[in-house]
Amino acid sequence: MLDGYNRTTNMVFEVLQDPRIKRLNFSVSIYKFQPHHYAQLYFELLRGNVSAEFDPKEKDTAGYNPLNDTLYFGFKKLEVLEYKAAIVHECTHAICDMRGLKLMDQTASEMAAYIAQFMFMSANIPKTRRETAKFTPGGDNNIGSIAGAAWRIAHSNLCQNDPFKPGTAPGFGTNADYANLAEAIRVSDLYEKKADKMVGYNGV
Repeated sequence: MLDGYNRTTNMVFEVLQDPRIKRLNFSVSIYKFQPHHYAQLYFELLRGNVSAEFDPKEKDTAGYNPLNDTLYFGFKKLEVLEYKAAIVHECTHAICDMRGLKLMDQTASEMAAYIAQFMFMSANIPKTRRETAKFTPGGDNNIGSIAGAAWRIAHSNLCQNDPFKPGTAPGFGTNADYANLAEAIRVSDLYEKKADKMVGYNGV
């Protein structure tokens, strides 16, 4: 742990230093996301320009508020991989804010965050097993549909970014997958009322 920072901020530091972060190289529409963006966010946290706090109202989930440049998490320990991936998700939103992507709408923002989240999760699975892995959790809000499309895109990107043997993943990460991910976000109970609205990213 780094002295002078709360437990939640140190959790974020730990995830941002995970070597799998270096695999996060992808695009959503005109927006590119690369490992150096996550490294830059690390330093914004160090400087105090972005904060991270525990919020019991989030329960087992997470959020990012661009109005006060704060990451919120409803857990105190990185007990499961999904918690680390949730941090990657919210950090991707924070990166959008850090970069001042004022014209980005909610759908594009969530697409980027879910792709990053599932790239991080998938990077923990051996390449030989990723194609048959099933990231389709059930539950409300059509998260299963979002997860399924994001995972297919994540697998494709990881194959292209493989540091040992870059390659393609035929049938994965297609235009249809991107369209399916966008549509799943738009119809989700979580996002349908704000899917086409600007998020309000204005820099940190």
